[in-house]
Amino acid sequence: MTIRFQHYNLLIDSAFRLDSSRRALDPGLYRVETETELMEGASFQAERWLFATIRPIDAQGRTRRGEIYEVTRAELTQILTCHASTLQPPNMARATIHKPALLSRTDALAIERACNEGMVQTG
Repeated sequence: MTIRFQHYNLLIDSAFRLDSSRRALDPGLYRVETETELMEGASFQAERWLFATIRPIDAQGRTRRGEIYEVTRAELTQILTCHASTLQPPNMARATIHKPALLSRTDALAIERACNEGMVQTG
């Protein structure tokens, strides 16, 4: 079993609310940390979602103490789709988030089935 831990900074343009939060979170820079388990198949690789958190970053580039929010995969997808404009993986230049292109029906059904089984698409 291989566990992968990833983190990146995300610039969020508009206020958003998480299911676990009583108040809307302000726009700004956030650090996203995800933990996934690599599932290796005979013809493909997929990941099973384990855990993710989001933490606000202050003006000095540090995460704020005491503010850490657990996010579900659906919440993170919504944030990336609706509220975020740029993401900055560690040690990389800031890049614009590209919205997913339309897939062929066969690919879309295969990805949907994998997502229903708790996997996420890699590469």
